Amino acid sequence: MMWLKGCPRCHGDLFEEAGINPEVYGTRFVNCLQCGYSLTAAEEARLARPERRRLSSTAQRQALASAAARA
Repeated sequence: MMWLKGCPRCHGDLFEEAGINPEVYGTRFVNCLQCGYSLTAAEEARLARPERRRLSSTAQRQALASAAARA
């Protein structure tokens, strides 16, 4: 995932990457592409993250879209 202009230090672009050794260092890190700054846990908690919903079929997507259109 990427956050454009989200770096608190240089206002560069942030990206999320998986850690090398998840059991020791944590599973994910958010870093700046431009300056290399790594966000703290508190800064990561403030990032806007979209809600992830898994849809298994086109029929479910169409049903959700028609329900949203009716609302």
